[in-house]
Amino acid sequence: MESEAAKRVRVRRSREEIAELIASYRQSGQRQREFCQQRGIGLSSLQNYLRRERTKGQGKQRRLLEVEVVAKSWRAAREMQALELIAPNGYRIAVGSEFRAEVLLRLLEVVERIKVVGL
Repeated sequence: MESEAAKRVRVRRSREEIAELIASYRQSGQRQREFCQQRGIGLSSLQNYLRRERTKGQGKQRRLLEVEVVAKSWRAAREMQALELIAPNGYRIAVGSEFRAEVLLRLLEVVERIKVVGL
């Protein structure tokens, strides 16, 4: 005996037939499964037709756009820094990758003086 699956024949529907089928489904008020069983249509076929209809106008909208990455917040800006020093007293020094070493040394000397004076 032949199985149910073996008896099914693939049906190619035209665009017009698919549009009519979708319109009938929407007007029926039935669930997809019920609609398909009554008409002998595969559930996945109806779902594919509905999906294609939903996404058919979106193909032209998908474009790549040139963007410029800009730090949106202090946290994002901090992530772009090359070095960050957090002292036990809570002082925080953060410098970028192009920060000159001699400037950092002067800054550390100032922090050390502040520590000695007690500010």
